[in-house]
Amino acid sequence: MDDQALPFDVLLLVMALSGRATISAMMRTCRTLYHTSQSSRLLLQNGVILRSDSRILAFSRFMLADPATRFKNLRTLTFARGNFSDMAVDAIRKLLGHPLLSIDTLVLNDSESVLCSGLGPSIFKVNDRSTPLIESFVRLTTLKHLEIDELDVCAGDFLDRLHSNLVSASVEYGSASSRWNRRVHPDAHNPIVRLANSADTLEVLKGSGFNLPPAVIMYDIVYPRVRKIEATFADHWLPSVVAYARAYPNLKHLVLNISNITRRSAMYGLDPFLTDGLESKRCTNKEDQTKYGSWKGLRVIEGGLAAVYALGLVCKVSALRLEGDVTKNTVHYLDAVLCDTRPQKLSVTIVGGFMFDEGSILSQLLAKPAVQRLATLEMELCFAPSEGDSDMAELTSKILLKLADLPLRKLVLTLNYGLLTDPLYPPSPRSQPSRSRTYYCPAEQYLAELDLTAYARRFGETISTLESVLVLRKDDPAGRLYMFGPCGRGSREQSRSRERSPESDTLVDPHLVELGFGGMQDDDEIAW
Repeated sequence: MDDQALPFDVLLLVMALSGRATISAMMRTCRTLYHTSQSSRLLLQNGVILRSDSRILAFSRFMLADPATRFKNLRTLTFARGNFSDMAVDAIRKLLGHPLLSIDTLVLNDSESVLCSGLGPSIFKVNDRSTPLIESFVRLTTLKHLEIDELDVCAGDFLDRLHSNLVSASVEYGSASSRWNRRVHPDAHNPIVRLANSADTLEVLKGSGFNLPPAVIMYDIVYPRVRKIEATFADHWLPSVVAYARAYPNLKHLVLNISNITRRSAMYGLDPFLTDGLESKRCTNKEDQTKYGSWKGLRVIEGGLAAVYALGLVCKVSALRLEGDVTKNTVHYLDAVLCDTRPQKLSVTIVGGFMFDEGSILSQLLAKPAVQRLATLEMELCFAPSEGDSDMAELTSKILLKLADLPLRKLVLTLNYGLLTDPLYPPSPRSQPSRSRTYYCPAEQYLAELDLTAYARRFGETISTLESVLVLRKDDPAGRLYMFGPCGRGSREQSRSRERSPESDTLVDPHLVELGFGGMQDDDEIAW
């Protein structure tokens, strides 16, 4: 189509507002659009995912057909699955070595399989960890953002030798049974050492499986620009606060979780062995911080209660956002964490209205000086399955009175009654409401019909410092079925819906097949 019916500018506008399938179809239809730089920019602006030999070869042909207008528009490359053939490896090396390539984001999924492609089983027999693809990837000097998972020997070698000035890095280490772990490298999972080549430029660090040698609490490497760390640790690899405070002295936002603490721990309490480990790590961290110092500018802590407890922080923070549930078995951890951090803003989920009973640990906690610093409280109260016959009018009044002692300026309270069940029957998947009834129990009816505006007004009239108050209602048992299995309204329907929903392929790179690479079809279904 050499003589388009619409003006060229209009066609470009249509492409800009269209999905990749339409862009691809328009480029195949109009020769002018196919060769223009704007079309390539629109097609490649969200990056490309390469996860098979055929896609790699086709993408290589596409890029090399017009390198001057296409390479400059490619900013993100993702490689996945790996185990590529020698021909595909050669094509990747040509792409990575092209002088016009200047990507700023590289994603390596299944990094060991990707980087070891073309070597076959010989990688297990040689001491040299370098591979042809490693040699090509380490020559990328324009990278600003790196995401890499299943990091092991070859991927670790790539990370050590990469000299790009990274701004953000997401590093997911391999499992405990990986070959690198068996090599007993003391700093194999240490991000402070592994990313040292980007120490002057790195601003954001994410990942999991991090580990530091227990005997080392300070390093000479300093990352002055890092402002945010988001990491998941195994319980026996929880971080040394002093080591991280010295390496990342200007940290503002810390997100921390423990990988092997399940939701059941919130209800039944933590495993005694794990509890001992948390207490030991907490004591060590507190002693080290007292001796060597801690963060001075940390503003936000976000993560699981047990993980934040193990940090044993001795510094104040502006905001504390706790993930997971606080129950009667874990509320003492909340007590300790609030005394550690003394935040002005708290986000927390409480399970059980009985937690506001007179004399309860939570009631005592709300009266402590450390909690009197709170100016903003975002609280979700999830009523327990056994509270279906509770007097909700009395309970909502208790909540009001307990929170009235806080000098709050902003309050967001969410009342979640998704777990309430019929009090006449034990909570189980069979405890579904009959067709003739609207509600499970009186408690659910009260909360469902509660005038939220009037209830919020009561908070405003009771708490003199309050400037903003919002009360929300929620009927969602999701995430808390660990208590009794499926329960709450619609649990059967939700389960059936999940069973019917097809799994999605997160590595799909749709609609590029028409132009010679990518596509939602399997390789053997693609018609070239």
